[in-house]
Amino acid sequence: MTQLLRRALAPTGAIALTAILLVGCGGGGSGEEGTAPQFESAQGANDPNAAMDIGEDLALPANWPPTIPKPNGGKANSVGVAENGNANAFWVFTASTLTVASDYDVLLTQAGYSKVPDSDIDVEGMAGGDWIGNGYTLSVLVSDNGDGTTSLSLNATVIE
Repeated sequence: MTQLLRRALAPTGAIALTAILLVGCGGGGSGEEGTAPQFESAQGANDPNAAMDIGEDLALPANWPPTIPKPNGGKANSVGVAENGNANAFWVFTASTLTVASDYDVLLTQAGYSKVPDSDIDVEGMAGGDWIGNGYTLSVLVSDNGDGTTSLSLNATVIE
């Protein structure tokens, strides 16, 4: 039962991040009726300066918040930064869920972030939680993709 639940929930991180990026950045639609959505670099409808890039092994954009560390060893498949400083990214790794989660926890702690009490996600095949610091609240979810890879999704929200 636990393995079935893990397999069912493993893609949740990717789906949730994609939904956040599309809603938060306003992307996903095209300006022409009857054409496919443009995801390569989708401009935000509510924020004309917001963009989300989707691809393989993407570099972080120049406007990536400098206080949010890039995880070690992963390849970014989507990255977005809104004009207001909110940022989202999704990385894929060949390391285990436990390794990716614990390595990123160390990076966040070193960067000055503190784990939000009672926010831990610790289910077989998934780990994560919320962090606060440097003017941001971060939501991190690390998931076993079931294919020998692990994903890390990050949603960073500016504290106003």
